[in-house]
Amino acid sequence: MDRYQFSEKHYFFEHARNEGLLRAINLPIAVLTIVASALLWLGSDIQLHDILSGKDISEYVLILLISLSYISMSFSAYYLIRSQIAYKYAHIASPQKMEEFFAKLVDFYDQEESAEQQTDPRSNATQEFERELILAYANGAHVNKLNNDKKSGFLSSAKVCMLVSLVFMVLSALAHLATLVMKISETKFFLI
Repeated sequence: MDRYQFSEKHYFFEHARNEGLLRAINLPIAVLTIVASALLWLGSDIQLHDILSGKDISEYVLILLISLSYISMSFSAYYLIRSQIAYKYAHIASPQKMEEFFAKLVDFYDQEESAEQQTDPRSNATQEFERELILAYANGAHVNKLNNDKKSGFLSSAKVCMLVSLVFMVLSALAHLATLVMKISETKFFLI
């Protein structure tokens, strides 16, 4: 594999990787939406008078767990947003711009070579053009790799925070269940 193919391959690989990272945000957004909905449902049964009376500690635990889950969700949302914004990707010039550049190179070498008459101006222009194209691919691949690595890191952090939020949501559901069981047993006690 020559330098041109190597640079070109990595340049397009990083663009494909960017597309994959853009698609990878869909599932975390869906999960965060489901978790937020579940937490709203869990928190809808909290009674303010029970909390203020201080007789039921399970309500405090439920509020704490829901709050921790929301905090984790907030961090996850931040990392998801951060994984998608503020990245400037490198792109090579359009074919028209490349042709204009090549024509300028031919003119330059034509003028330079007409004084010396040693080599073919078109072959010198072609070599210089290939060098510049290799450099453009290599620089673009490098910039895009750095961007993709940052995006990937933020996306991973978002997924970890989302997992923590899910754990707190499950614990909130268990606390909610315990609260319901205690309320039902109190109601049955009063009925007997």
